[in-house]
Amino acid sequence: MTSLATRILAIGLCAFACVVEASPKVLIGVIGKPYADFSTPPSRPVTIRAVDLATGSSTTGSRDCTVMCVAGGRYGYADVLATDHAGRHVFLWAFGWSSGAGATVYGVSKIDALTAEVAELLPEPLPVRSLATTPFREGFVSFSSYNDARLAWYTTSPLDRTLEVPLGAGDPTLNSVGPAVSADGESIYVFVADRLKRLDASNGSVLAERTMGFAGSLAVDPFRARLYAVDYLNERTLVLDADTLQEIDSHVTQGIGDLLVDRRGMLMIDTISTEGERRTLVVEPDTWTIAADVALAGRGFIKGQRHGRFYRVGREFCEIAASACGSDVVIEFDSKTLEETRRYSLDERAVEDPSRKDFRYLLEWLVVLPVPAVAIEFHHDDLDHYFLTADTNEIDALDRGVFSGWRRTGESFNAMRSDAGIGARYVPMCRFYGRPERGLDSHFYSASLDEC
Repeated sequence: MTSLATRILAIGLCAFACVVEASPKVLIGVIGKPYADFSTPPSRPVTIRAVDLATGSSTTGSRDCTVMCVAGGRYGYADVLATDHAGRHVFLWAFGWSSGAGATVYGVSKIDALTAEVAELLPEPLPVRSLATTPFREGFVSFSSYNDARLAWYTTSPLDRTLEVPLGAGDPTLNSVGPAVSADGESIYVFVADRLKRLDASNGSVLAERTMGFAGSLAVDPFRARLYAVDYLNERTLVLDADTLQEIDSHVTQGIGDLLVDRRGMLMIDTISTEGERRTLVVEPDTWTIAADVALAGRGFIKGQRHGRFYRVGREFCEIAASACGSDVVIEFDSKTLEETRRYSLDERAVEDPSRKDFRYLLEWLVVLPVPAVAIEFHHDDLDHYFLTADTNEIDALDRGVFSGWRRTGESFNAMRSDAGIGARYVPMCRFYGRPERGLDSHFYSASLDEC
């Protein structure tokens, strides 16, 4: 019989991946854009929707958000957003144009994920480039790379900035990215101009840094102590040590930006083929074996993902005019087969609606919401066995006595479902059950890709 602390650690990790999947839910910002309008700014109002991707049902906020809800970035689909660990609120860096003299305003918005309403606004003196949730810590961080780069920490209730650390002179001509967060939540990685920095997640102190000569996309590998970075200029992907930032290897991939480490530990890289076709490489990182080279629908990854699923953004159709495609769609793929499993169109109008010829609905931003759970501990007095589960079906069966002899101990803790949705910062766990006839009447857990 192990100690309670050891048992909680083992099954607490399993609670991230060993429960029944919940319905995938996302919060999105949508704009309606006439086909003849290619202007920026002024931006058009953003409509906020809470969407169940499994059913297509949605809840739309009661008002358009004309200020403090318009996001930017290369695509604006992932890095502009953070969520709390419960999936109850979404935090968005945003800018808008005032109705007065046209002065630009900046800030962070707190949005209710259930009602799709803006709950709080926090003005900021400078534009914030990206946000990230840090695992195992309350609140979130923001990174700004415009001119003078800075990292800031925020509380969520109330929404407030608690700490700000200057990081040196940025370079607005470079596509600086970050923050990327390590799997243990202890390190934050950012590009400041062409320098990559590893920072302490608690106070922003520099733990390691190096000059890269570029500023490109970053992806943290939670299964290995590695980072991946795309060097656009030289069309290669670098493999870096996550602690020292030293280069381990590099590979010519013709990468054009987006990276994703899926729940199996495979690396996905958006590339351009020699024929100019946009394709996705699926790489086994340990051997750098190309497992697949496919043309996936869509033009970019959404970094939030579920266990066994990932998402991309594409267009509904391209038949209206040579220079214009239809409204955006969210496309879900199976991580193993790479097959498309479902689509959600942002355009809820009927196909025959004549207004479809006038304007389209485009995705401004999207976040896949985490699904929280509570792990409950049970004890069997006769066997002196302990069991912890976050599966509501298992909890209900044990409470109702379907399996006799089990009772709650009163111990529990918050956990995350396997389809957490907040990216690949959490390592999935798998649960095994021994064969009682062989004397293995117990559950075992592992985070090893090979064992699972």
